[in-house]
Parts: sequence; structure tokens; C-alpha cells
Amino acid sequence: MNKKIVIFDVGRTLVKITHKDVMRFFLEKGKINIFFLYVIYFLFFIHKIIGINEKTVCHLTRMSYRVFRGQDAREIDKISKDFFNFYLKSKIYSKSVEIIKKHISDGYEVILISALFPGVINHLKRYLNLNFIIVPNLEIINGKYTGRVLNLIPYGFNKAMLVRELIGKESFSLDGSYAYSDRFSDLALFELVDKPVIVNSEPKLRIEANKRSWKLMDLSI
Repeated sequence: MNKKIVIFDVGRTLVKITHKDVMRFFLEKGKINIFFLYVIYFLFFIHKIIGINEKTVCHLTRMSYRVFRGQDAREIDKISKDFFNFYLKSKIYSKSVEIIKKHISDGYEVILISALFPGVINHLKRYLNLNFIIVPNLEIINGKYTGRVLNLIPYGFNKAMLVRELIGKESFSLDGSYAYSDRFSDLALFELVDKPVIVNSEPKLRIEANKRSWKLMDLSI
């Protein structure tokens, strides 16, 4: 029988961090160009004001990873580990960890999904003793980042597509599956699984969840 899955979003669902928190840490370590990073943030800010769509978010996120072009992969992984140990670990929602452990004990495969820097999510995966993550695949050639992202950015509708891709590769089952997230942009992911769980939700998503009788949880307390 194919193993059932639980999809767990990371930012604001499992941990209280954002893409900016991660990038700021790398900036403080002198590993990324401050001018290029601030240009990306400015574009995010402008598009948020005028209305930002999924395609634009994915494009800007992809652009933001260009700041790692030419950086040594081993050095970046060391900084990722420092970020996890000295910052991210203290931001993990304990209730979310309890839920993950319960699903594992019930025989589910728990899969983290995030557009955050993959090195950081890898350390989170190891900490939680998980087997799978869905993250941006940053190209590395001769031990250095090229700045290219080789797969879809896990955001919005792309999340559902990437989950389906992993299911096909690993022969997982969607029967009895769960998805935990806080984002309205994850509607396609919620619709993919049998049991959507809306976590620490924004008002727009809470309204939609009530309409569809989806489960609501606050794991940040």
C-alpha cells in the first residue's frame, strides 16, 4: 500500500520566519550584495502595493537567489547551519512539531514545502528526522552556486504541481492526505489533499476556510 502524506508549509506555519529573515542573515555574514538584495525587496514592496500575483512572486523569488552567484556551496551551508542553530531553532512552533511527530507515529510521510533558502530547510529536515522536502533547487557547478534555480519556485499553484511530481516519483498516496499552511495562495494545495488544515491564517484565508468547512488551527500560541 502506498504511504499517505502530510504536506507542511514552513514559514509562519512551522517556524516564525520569512524569506527576508534568512536573506538578512546572509547579508550580515557578507555573503550577498546589499544593493541587489534591496532592489529585490523594493520590487516586492511595489508589487505588494499595486497587487502582486503568483507569477510575479515566483519571478522575484527566483531573482533573489541570484545573489548567491559565485558563492562557495560549503561556506553557504555552514552559514545555513548557523542560521538554523542560532536563530531558526528558537522560532519553531512547538505545537507544529507535536503534530508532525503524531503524523509520523501514525505512519504518514511528512514533507516540508517552502520557497525559503534550501540549505536552511535541509537543516530543519534533519532536525525533525524527515525524509523529504520540496524547495528551490539551486544549481551548483564546481562547488559554487550559479544563481540559477532549476525547478519551479514552491509558491502558489506551483506547490500543488511539485507535490504531484513527488507523489509520482515516490508512489505516495493522496488518500487521507493532509496539508498545513497559512497562505491564501496555497488554495490549490489545500484542494489537492483530503484534509486541509489552515494554520495561523490570514483573514482572507480564514473566510475561505469557513466557507469550505476546513479545519482552522492556531499553532503560534
